[in-house]
Amino acid sequence: MNKCLLQDLDEIYREYLHVPPNNFNDEDNDNINDNENNELEDTEPVEHISETDEIAQAAAAFVQHQNGDNICINNEDLNMAKITGDCGCLAKCINQFEQDEIITHILSMRELPKEGKDMYLMGKLKSKGVDKSRSRYGDTILEKLCLSAWFTPAAPPNRHDSEPHVLLPTCESKQSVFDTYISACQADGTRSFHLTTFKNVWSSCCQHIRFASLHSDVCNTCKRLRESVTLAQTEEDKIETSQNYISHIEAARRERELYNGWLSKSRDEFSNYNQGQVLKNVHYTIDFAQSISLPHHTDQVGQLYFLSGRKVKVFGVCIEGKRKQYNYLVDEDEGILKDCADTKGPNATISMFDHAVECYGLNESECGIHCDNCPGENKNRYMTGYLAWRVLTGQHQKISLMMQFPGHTKCLVDAGFGQAKKLFRRSNCDTVSHLADVFRKSSSSNEVVQYNQENNEITWQWRDWKSFLSALFKPVPGIRKYHHFVFRHDKPGIVIVKEKCDGIEKEINILRRPLEEFDPLDRPEVIPAAGLSRTRHEYLYSKVRPYARKEYQAAFCQAPGEE
Repeated sequence: MNKCLLQDLDEIYREYLHVPPNNFNDEDNDNINDNENNELEDTEPVEHISETDEIAQAAAAFVQHQNGDNICINNEDLNMAKITGDCGCLAKCINQFEQDEIITHILSMRELPKEGKDMYLMGKLKSKGVDKSRSRYGDTILEKLCLSAWFTPAAPPNRHDSEPHVLLPTCESKQSVFDTYISACQADGTRSFHLTTFKNVWSSCCQHIRFASLHSDVCNTCKRLRESVTLAQTEEDKIETSQNYISHIEAARRERELYNGWLSKSRDEFSNYNQGQVLKNVHYTIDFAQSISLPHHTDQVGQLYFLSGRKVKVFGVCIEGKRKQYNYLVDEDEGILKDCADTKGPNATISMFDHAVECYGLNESECGIHCDNCPGENKNRYMTGYLAWRVLTGQHQKISLMMQFPGHTKCLVDAGFGQAKKLFRRSNCDTVSHLADVFRKSSSSNEVVQYNQENNEITWQWRDWKSFLSALFKPVPGIRKYHHFVFRHDKPGIVIVKEKCDGIEKEINILRRPLEEFDPLDRPEVIPAAGLSRTRHEYLYSKVRPYARKEYQAAFCQAPGEE
């Protein structure tokens, strides 16, 4: 056993102190002492030492320096001398430990692997220097690192979620779920938690169970199919409704990929655009926003809630390649009909879109248009006739009109409206000019186009496109079932229709007159703004105007007969 202890001490010397083992021979004892002294002088100063190493060094020093004479002893005497002998220092630190304690400690260390011994020594290290009042820290992972390299990337959200989320209805709450839990426990005759403990257990153990967030403009088909899957009684009904739901989602996904593909092509082409280059992938997205009521203040008066304020219509045209959205603001007295009654009709929609293409377009030869699947605004005989007219007159070589998938109509133009809406909630607006400033400040991509400029000049003109196009083009039969329309210059008067993006193409001739009778320079007649009706004008002046700020009441609404 003593021989094993000696070997353990030698191994500790070699592994942790990097000192060669001692060979205690009579003729080499003095040489060993000299070599060890020289070796220690050549090494770097040791700043941290272990209490265990001090004991081992003291025991070995006792054997080496006991008398200064060359003494021949055997291994058993040497082991006992290392453990039980005097360490040679004035403090006699070796005597602080019992022999059994030292032996037990050595045997325990021998059972540890190399990594365990390293960890033990790291835990016992102490600084020999005096603790400084000012602490200094360094960042080290195997090697010294700078602070920026030390910081780890932000943890991704939901990284601990091992279970899929279970969404409860939005109308429910933790209190209602707790009431259901109490009723179930009482019915089974089991003990139940109190409300506070119930919430704590929910937060710590059931984080995957959450309440669904509020949504607007939800797809009716998705909602109906989800309810059908939940209420299905038999397996056949569940399989059928699930397949219908999956087919609907896949169709919406394909249309969304088509929309994103147009955006990518448009932006890539415009990023490499050179002056004089003919573009072929320009993309437009058009849509109407909800009407905005004026006046609007951050401290809104309660009585104004029951009144019908001055309505402002907003029509957006987003040109993705330019990363610009042009918002057309139409005041209530600037519409085609009285009180701006027909602002979302074909005449108004085509007039504003035609102005956007002519003034803000890129003179492209081919373009794509995405719009809402609304028959009154975009999906009608007049829009298809207008695009066919542009191709016939040589203004475009090819136009692709794509209707967004019903129920899944979120697009970039809605993002521009959302930015303006957030700033509008925190702004005071009494006139259309104030609203225009809100749109400009809301985003760098939002631009404003007003019907009447500050110098009373008209920016664009309303035109009678319905009468003009009805004389030239026929309606597309069964237009409501089609969602994709293509107009080509090499096929005048022909519209290529598809029910879906990967559907079968079908050609339909919508030209009413022969090409010889077609005048490419002819344009529709101009329609002046109709203004306000007498009844509406008096209502705004007497009921709504007092709630506008004093300095803007004249601009908000003048007295009837003064205009």
